[in-house]
Amino acid sequence: MQNLNLTMVLPMNSGEYHYIETEAVVIRLINKTNLSKELASIELQSISEQNRQLIIKFCFEQQMNMRKRQLK
Repeated sequence: MQNLNLTMVLPMNSGEYHYIETEAVVIRLINKTNLSKELASIELQSISEQNRQLIIKFCFEQQMNMRKRQLK
C-alpha cells in the first residue's frame, strides 16, 4: 500500500469550489486496456465530519446530474 497526500477539488452545482486536503492510502490499482491511465481505489485516512459531508453532497449532486442526462 502506498500513502498519499491528497488534495481533492469539488466543483459544486452552486459554482463554489471546495478544496479538501487529507491523507489517503492506495487500496487497489486498476489497469484498463482501453484507458491510457491507471485508476486507483483509495481510502481516506483522516477527514473531518465537515469535509465528509461535502464529499457526500458532491457525490449526490453528480448522481443527480447523471440521472438528468439519462432522462433527456
